[in-house]
Amino acid sequence: LADDMPELAESLVHRCEGEYGACAQALLLKGMLERYHFNFAAAERNVRKSLEKEDMAEAHLELARILLLDSTRALEDGEVPQELVEEAQQHLRLAIDRDPNLFESIKLLMEPYWEEGVDAVAEAIRPIIKTYPHAWGPWRVLGDAYAVSGQYEQALKCYRRGLKIAEVDQLIYPTMEVISEAGMDQDLVQFAQRIRHLEDRDPQVRWRVAQILFEAQKLRKSRRILQNLVDDDRVPPPLRQRANEILDHMDAIERKRAKARQKPKDPEK
Repeated sequence: LADDMPELAESLVHRCEGEYGACAQALLLKGMLERYHFNFAAAERNVRKSLEKEDMAEAHLELARILLLDSTRALEDGEVPQELVEEAQQHLRLAIDRDPNLFESIKLLMEPYWEEGVDAVAEAIRPIIKTYPHAWGPWRVLGDAYAVSGQYEQALKCYRRGLKIAEVDQLIYPTMEVISEAGMDQDLVQFAQRIRHLEDRDPQVRWRVAQILFEAQKLRKSRRILQNLVDDDRVPPPLRQRANEILDHMDAIERKRAKARQKPKDPEK
């Protein structure tokens, strides 16, 4: 759904229902699909049924999203949606309690503090960091807050605090982006080359590393990563296509260089 592929999402829902029946996960997926199509009543109904079957962090987060969307629509009609907002915040806290690394929950909970600035966000998020000292999720959200405000040094400090807890893709990718935004090209290449177990990383992380190495003229390493993306059936087709295009471009560069090397020199020069 995030990649705007509702047909694929609907196929996944049907497969899940066919294999597992009306389980909590299938109901949650149905709710997400209904929200995508702006069928908020049906979305809420399915997600609440999902929570009745299983107390999942993802379901609490999804229900909070739906309630916040409802509160926004009610506000447009001139009503005071305070009870919807309070229930949404309650579900966000429940989601955080069940999985503090589901950072979207923390990000949504922090939204009311954005108007007061990044310092207000940092103050509001401090209790979450204290309550869940072994979670990297809060550091991701705080790092994002600093990055959006252009405080790249502070953002990197947050991401690195999170990376000490766990070297996850959700921290590696924004770290690369902030280093790039800060114009620290040499540090960016060094960071990209230090990423461990790259072949097991999210395709977007692998793609970004390949881009960084390509721009740094480290073509052999970049080629290896791009070929891995092309050969991996789990990688979305559009990304595999882009990787193929860069590989074709690299082939053209190498052919041009080979042709230049083979060109006979002028004996008069």
